[in-house]
Amino acid sequence: MEGGKTSRDVCADMGIAYQGFDLHSGTDSLRDEIGDGYNLIFWHPPYHDMKVYSDDPRDLSRAGSLAAFGAMLRAGYWRFFECLAPGGRLAILIGDLRRRGRYEPLTADVARLDRNHIEGIIVKAQHNVSSNRTQYGGAFVPILHETLTIFRRPES
Repeated sequence: MEGGKTSRDVCADMGIAYQGFDLHSGTDSLRDEIGDGYNLIFWHPPYHDMKVYSDDPRDLSRAGSLAAFGAMLRAGYWRFFECLAPGGRLAILIGDLRRRGRYEPLTADVARLDRNHIEGIIVKAQHNVSSNRTQYGGAFVPILHETLTIFRRPES
């Protein structure tokens, strides 16, 4: 799930080896062989169906219900966690969304994926969001953050 390939660009700038998997490049990272023994997996899943990325039914942005999305998110978490080397980290960047006035805390859902291995949560400002250009009436509080939730696989 490489999205706009920002991670690829950052790794290239820093001289860090990078291997990315994405449906658009022909790899279903939740089902296909992707190797193991990774020190770091950075996963930036879609924010449910806020933006639909493809017509492929395996795409998390096509999950349909929030329950189906949550099930795919859990499956992805455990898949990637098992691909980590001992001491390796899985970092998941995700934001929340609002539907018809209802706040959907996807960031909280990610934090609850595995309380035994959570190492920390970083809250970051969200940039270049289309809702930043929209005027809302009433007491609306815009969503201006994402979280990077970090999980660590035990050393042994």
